[in-house]
Amino acid sequence: MGDILELGDFSKEDHKRVGQSIDSSIDEVLTYGEESKYILDGLTDNFAGKSKHFINQEELIDDLKQELDENTIVLFKASRGIKLEEVVNQLV
Repeated sequence: MGDILELGDFSKEDHKRVGQSIDSSIDEVLTYGEESKYILDGLTDNFAGKSKHFINQEELIDDLKQELDENTIVLFKASRGIKLEEVVNQLV
């Protein structure tokens, strides 16, 4: 998950709320960008050791490449300005 750029003054709180909405059906949460780090603040203790934050896109790609296999499902969500499609293109 990446930054949601349109949140303005509510960015920190709303990113944290996103984290609070993630349930145990998700195995791991990776975030990318400046504000998305607050998503991790909203996660439950179930995600201890199963969440990471990245500010460098290449590091995110490298981490994902190490973890992916043919059975892995990855969901990407962020504002268009974060350019997560570049990550997808590197993984495909």
